[in-house]
Amino acid sequence: MSSPPRSEEEIVTELECPDIIKYITTKIVTKKQDDFSVQRTVYRVNDLRDYQREIVKQAIENKHLIAALPTGSGKTAIGIAFIHCLLGKPYEDNPLGEKGVYITTSSRFLVIVPTTALMVQWKKMLRDNFVVNAEEYVNVMPYPSFVLKRESICGTTKGRRLLEQPQQPQQPFVIIVDEAHHLHGYVSDIMPKTQVREAYDECVESLGESVYTLLLTPETNPRVINSLPQYPIYRKIYSELKDVLAKYKLHIVHVELAESTKEMYDRLTAGIARAKEELEAGLTPEEEADLIATIKSAIIRRRVALSIDPNVINTTVDIYMKYLRDIKTIIFTETVGWTKYIEGGGAVTRIAKALEKEGVRVVALTSKKDLEKIPSGKWDVILSAYLLSEGIDIPDVKGVILSSYTASEINIVQRIGRALRKVGNSTAHIYFIVPKGTYLETFTYRMVARLSH
Repeated sequence: MSSPPRSEEEIVTELECPDIIKYITTKIVTKKQDDFSVQRTVYRVNDLRDYQREIVKQAIENKHLIAALPTGSGKTAIGIAFIHCLLGKPYEDNPLGEKGVYITTSSRFLVIVPTTALMVQWKKMLRDNFVVNAEEYVNVMPYPSFVLKRESICGTTKGRRLLEQPQQPQQPFVIIVDEAHHLHGYVSDIMPKTQVREAYDECVESLGESVYTLLLTPETNPRVINSLPQYPIYRKIYSELKDVLAKYKLHIVHVELAESTKEMYDRLTAGIARAKEELEAGLTPEEEADLIATIKSAIIRRRVALSIDPNVINTTVDIYMKYLRDIKTIIFTETVGWTKYIEGGGAVTRIAKALEKEGVRVVALTSKKDLEKIPSGKWDVILSAYLLSEGIDIPDVKGVILSSYTASEINIVQRIGRALRKVGNSTAHIYFIVPKGTYLETFTYRMVARLSH
């Protein structure tokens, strides 16, 4: 005789989170329809540091909070603890007791992130820090997916069994935004710059009093912070967290561009300047849009030209072989999809080939699937354009080479942060490859001066 069909498990979570004092304890009770067996598991989240506990406490008390912390200071752990605590938030007329909360596949926890790589990391952290399948009730999605699905996520309660029970009031809706500085202006090829912020504001407004929000960012620029939603801010800078983050040394390496690259750089730079002057004249909307597209194209072409310059490539390889050969290293470069059609390929391909000739074990991140090669640890160098720029934790990395980069302070801070996870007393080494006579010279000097203080 076959067993009766098993219904979806009912999970009851009790959470001891009074002052977030030492750790968070979660008791999971699982009931199965066929045999009514009861399983109990107690799980402890890793000890939180003082500032992490304070952030979670303030986020719950204020309902909305911006946490501005340096890269490597454990923002994801803060988000995990925030979810843990709100899972145990009581609501009226709960048949399971004061602390019990129904957790179903339709529960209302949302984490939005800028990249697929970060989405993968968040899901792994949720799996590692919950004894139940957290992915069933915590929805992690990239910004573009959030924009496209916001109406079904925030604007309706259809399908949420918890809310269909009339005797129970609305359960809190929890939104965590990782790398929240992108709400200031998320750059994407498939959506306008402001669309993520508009979607976020629309979602929060539609949810009203039931929503809790935690915005996590390494950004310290007051202009960017002040452009975010007007929530209370908890801020820490690197000098305040020296016992948490690795020490680092900055190195600037100047490179003389090849003559052909220099000619192309000068030609494109002059064209960009002329186009910007034309924008000041009276143009029709169509003419202005065409001119802006021309400027963007020229900027991308200039960036690619610098990244694949033979002297830049050779210097990058030399720096690694001379100074970082025995250190796990990430090399960041700039690239776009169409560089694979260039003879010789883009910067990632060229540097990878040069390093492999020297016997270096390389993971070249040319697609999202390549991220699966990282956990094995069987590599010396990871080559990346964007996939590892934000939020990805690889504690073994203690060397970063910025082979080519844009004049974006937050991007530089994020990339350097890949080497700032503290492991013992090791020191991270950061190398800037700076082409002479380019806009990157002034920017890099200013950036290094800021980072040195």
